[in-house]
Amino acid sequence: MSLNGYDVYRFGGKELYVKEGQSDEEAKKVVIDFFDGLFKKYRLLPE
Repeated sequence: MSLNGYDVYRFGGKELYVKEGQSDEEAKKVVIDFFDGLFKKYRLLPE
């Protein structure tokens, strides 16, 4: 896909898995940090 100009991003299950009784804050942080970096990379957020 990269040869056709697409960037592909994938989350595996391990990054988002929350064990029973644990907080989901770490999984949320992974997603928020990813999209924050992605938006900065493509300059989608105001500076």
